[in-house]
Amino acid sequence: MENPIKDVDVEMKISSSQRSFRFPEPVKLQVFLFEPNPVLGARVEATVTSPSGNTFKVPFSENILIGATTPGSGSYAAIITDLQEDGRYLISVRADDNEGKAYFVYSPNKKKISSGVGSFEIERLMSIQVSGYEDKPSLPPLSINSLYAEVDDEQCILLAWLVPLNIGPEGIYEIRYSHESIYSMEAWGGAELLHRGRYNQKGGETQSYRSCELGRGRYHLAVISKNKMGVQSEISNNYIVVVQ
Repeated sequence: MENPIKDVDVEMKISSSQRSFRFPEPVKLQVFLFEPNPVLGARVEATVTSPSGNTFKVPFSENILIGATTPGSGSYAAIITDLQEDGRYLISVRADDNEGKAYFVYSPNKKKISSGVGSFEIERLMSIQVSGYEDKPSLPPLSINSLYAEVDDEQCILLAWLVPLNIGPEGIYEIRYSHESIYSMEAWGGAELLHRGRYNQKGGETQSYRSCELGRGRYHLAVISKNKMGVQSEISNNYIVVVQ
């Protein structure tokens, strides 16, 4: 299903990591908007209808490809976490510029130019099949694979990463460090706690932390997340820094 597009010929491509999911797989959705240049700043939202007919809204975060940051790509991503029934879910994805904020960037003669898009509305339908979610606890937050760290002039460590899209409200994170890699739960348990804090950014945004506590040495850093129910993510990618 596709509604008539108003004023401009913006196109939408929607995809999911797959069409059949089994617990504890998160349902990942990706939308691309273009005309033919990537369209940024649009409002994208999904209305999800469960097998029993209940509906809920899922907002999309802009410029967040699953697992990577690609500014200016015209990409929007969402994670569906309210999967409390098994069966077929109907998903209606709508994109529009009713707030007048959408624009695109193009590069004639290698010079970037930004321009407003104009009014448009697009709606697409898709469905997914899920199993094993009924009566199960909340899905774990997505593991972080965007952790980055560097050492500043004061030999303090600056860390940054993308907040998991499905962290939800009241999520927390924990940073640990070790002189060895931290890829197993055994290694995580033996690593030292650097900081435990509450997420103050939304899913898809950048969380950062600065620490001046570590002395000279070479350190592996890693992060896990927990949602408000205490369900824990897998260990993030490791990032190595050297404090002098």
